[in-house]
Amino acid sequence: CRSLCKHKSALGSSYTQKSRNQITLIPASHYSWYLYKLAIDHEVNQFIDEGVDLLIISPNQLSAISKAVERAYDKGIPVILYDRKTNSDKYTAFIGCDNYTIGKSMGTFIAQQLQGEGRIVEISGLEGSSPALERHRGFMDAIKPYPGLQVVASEGGNWKEEGGIQAMKRILKQTQDFDYVFAHNDRLAWGAYVAARQMRVKRNYKYTGVDGMATEGGGLELVRDGIFEASYLYPTKGDEVIALAMKILKHQPYERDNYLSTSIITQANAALTLMEARDAERQAHNLKTLHKQVDQYLSDYNSQNHAHRSGSVPLCLPRSSCFDLQRLFDKSETERKIG
Repeated sequence: CRSLCKHKSALGSSYTQKSRNQITLIPASHYSWYLYKLAIDHEVNQFIDEGVDLLIISPNQLSAISKAVERAYDKGIPVILYDRKTNSDKYTAFIGCDNYTIGKSMGTFIAQQLQGEGRIVEISGLEGSSPALERHRGFMDAIKPYPGLQVVASEGGNWKEEGGIQAMKRILKQTQDFDYVFAHNDRLAWGAYVAARQMRVKRNYKYTGVDGMATEGGGLELVRDGIFEASYLYPTKGDEVIALAMKILKHQPYERDNYLSTSIITQANAALTLMEARDAERQAHNLKTLHKQVDQYLSDYNSQNHAHRSGSVPLCLPRSSCFDLQRLFDKSETERKIG
């Protein structure tokens, strides 16, 4: 129960929230150019009618918004597909992970762990979404050369922990004779783990997921603590999405398909990866704090400068403010060099 309590709230929507936070830090406010959400048809059409300069779209399912995306593309509005694809070839650029490779790598890992002999269950993401389809296809291609491996059950879980719980319970009612759970993300894998505990199954299954978030109780911790056998880093890279968008808007050269680099996480590298990720997060937090303080001090300076010109108060910037800025800058620089 301690494991359940420790990790219960950690796998919410951290991946989506992290990428949303990264994307909404947009310096070019004079462009009316982005939409980031799991968009539906009429929302995209609304942005098209408003005449935005560029759309960034992460579609729930392949066919969910294909017509709207095609309409935007045909009207000359650049469309970036982020993380997920549609079933149309009418888009300007794609940026995200190679989900086929992720599925294939995880299939190879499980095949090696089982030494080519064993029974596997699969808990997939949202039906009809490109990550779910591609991860499944890659996984099945990886285990095809191993006749001793069997996928004995496959259930959909819509990416959420509760979906993973319900999918695993359905599987356990069919059979409890299997060795590995291949889940399409960490939330589904965690849900499967919870369900097996709730149903008091005596067999110790092995679990794998995808995302490898560095949040408390996230995928990296679950692998480090031995609850998962493996996860797969699924970077958000909102800064690279913004960089791609700006290249398109400025008519600079760009690649149409941009795959983010990633890697499998096992107990051999989970602790180090977690430490590095959290160091990077601290550096980002320090820089964000520094930027806020600089903005505030500049605002104070401008106010004082205006008052000085009007003859009401002396012009000054508190020494303590300078020291605060220097400490933050020194800390950020030290952490950057160590990292």
